[in-house]
Amino acid sequence: MTTSRNPTVSLLSTLVALALVGCAGGPDLEGPDLRSAPEAVTPAQAAEAATPASSADAPAAATAEPATVAVKEWRPWMEAQVDRLRREQPDTFDAVMALEARPTRAGLLRLTGPAVRNPDAAPILLYRLLSKGESTAVRAAIVEALPRTGGDFSAAAAELMALETAPEVREVLCAALQRAQAPHALEGLALGVADTAARVRAQALRSLGARPDGAQLSEAIIAALTDADPVVQQEAARASGNLALESATDALRAQLGASSPAVRLHALRALSRIDPAGTKALPELTTLRSDADPKVARLAERLATEG
Repeated sequence: MTTSRNPTVSLLSTLVALALVGCAGGPDLEGPDLRSAPEAVTPAQAAEAATPASSADAPAAATAEPATVAVKEWRPWMEAQVDRLRREQPDTFDAVMALEARPTRAGLLRLTGPAVRNPDAAPILLYRLLSKGESTAVRAAIVEALPRTGGDFSAAAAELMALETAPEVREVLCAALQRAQAPHALEGLALGVADTAARVRAQALRSLGARPDGAQLSEAIIAALTDADPVVQQEAARASGNLALESATDALRAQLGASSPAVRLHALRALSRIDPAGTKALPELTTLRSDADPKVARLAERLATEG
C-alpha cells in the first residue's frame, strides 16, 4: 500500500533542496534524539536486541508529555502566532528563524539551545519549515525539535506526513508523532505505516508501540508483520508485544520461522508478553531452543525452563 501525494500542493514545493549543511557542533546536552543514524543500529537498539524479554520492549516515551494544546486548524493558528510574536517578541522570532542546525555525534543535524525550549518556538519552527527553503537535513532537524518546544505541533505533523516529499523528513515526523496529541498522532502514523519507504514504516511502528493508544491501529501493525522489509517486520513484532495485541498471536507464531533472526527474536518476545503461559507451551519452542542465533536460543531456553 502506498501513500499518494498531491502534486498540486505548492506550499511545500520550495522546501526541497539538496544543499549540504556543514556546521561546527559540540556535545548534545538536550536529551536523546528520536532519530536513528541512517543505515546504523543505535547502541540502545543493540542492547535491546540482546536483552531477554522484560522491560526492554517497554514504550520508550512513557515519560514524554505531549503538547497541552491540540489545534485542529493549525495553519491559521500558526500565522496568527507568528504575527503576534513578530510584534511582541521580535527577538524570539528572529532567534528561532536564524538558529543553526549543528551536527550531533551521530552525524545528524539538531537545533539546540534555550530558543528551542519554548512553546512559542513551535509556530515559528512550523513557519520556518514552510517558508524558508531549508535543505532536507535541516528540515529534519526542525521537525525533530518540535516536541522539545512544549508547544503544539500535532495537527501540523499529521498533515505534513501527506505532503512531505523526503522520506528522511517523514521518518522524523513519525518519531515526533510519538509525542503528539490524538487523534492527529494516529492519523499521521497511519500514513507512516503505509509509506513507500521502509525506514518510515519502521519508525511509524516504533512510535505506535510507544503510545498507549497505539492499539487503535492494530490491524495495520499486524499487517506489517508480513512486510517485505525485515526491519519493518521486527518493529511490527515489537509493537505487537508492547501493546499486548492478542489478535497478533497467529501472525507472530508464523514469524517464529522467519529467515531473519531479529524477526524471530522479536516475534518470540512479543508472544511471551502477550501470553506467557501459552508461549511456554508452544511446540515451536523446542526448535527455537536450538536456533542458530544465540539470542533466539537463549530466549527460547529461558521461556521453556522458567517457573
